[in-house]
Amino acid sequence: MRLFIALELPEWFRKELVKLRGGVPGARWVWQENMHLTLRFLGQTDGGQADDLAGELGRIDMPSFYIAPSGVGVFESKGDVRALWMGMKPEEPLHDLNAKIERACRRAGFQPESRTFKPHITLARFDGYSNIKRVSRFLERYARFHRESIRISGFSVFSSELRSPAPSYRVEADFPFSDAGLADSPFFDDWVVAAGQAPIRTK
Repeated sequence: MRLFIALELPEWFRKELVKLRGGVPGARWVWQENMHLTLRFLGQTDGGQADDLAGELGRIDMPSFYIAPSGVGVFESKGDVRALWMGMKPEEPLHDLNAKIERACRRAGFQPESRTFKPHITLARFDGYSNIKRVSRFLERYARFHRESIRISGFSVFSSELRSPAPSYRVEADFPFSDAGLADSPFFDDWVVAAGQAPIRTK
């Protein structure tokens, strides 16, 4: 199956991002339920390698941290826009987590990631390309977009299935940090804990 590692986003935050839609000709907006912050693409992965990866990812730990929106930007090529995205700050803990995940992936036999990690949430893509002038008003309007911070207390492995009109994503495994608490973290909305045992996902 096709896998990637990402941060799940609270529903309230995804709803805020949906409100930004509109005013960009040719934009194909990401569905609310598909919004996430990608940490590492894995691609087609067989069961054995997925099991090896799960073991390596389970060794990752770091203090929970908070991130917040830091304005919008684009990925472009030769002046043509390929995607609109929302940046997140501070970037340092995201880069630290990405580095830990990259090392875990290599230990599990995955090839090194050649692309530079840029923490972002994809808002829209374009069929073909769109001139930068067509998105300039959107970029100006939301250059200083900000909302309440999000607590990050773990990460997830997702599977993806290519469908029309949009891909389908499903959480295959969650990897909480050791200091993640149930009471104040939306990451644990679907978890229960038995005394002396690791959290168990309920749905």
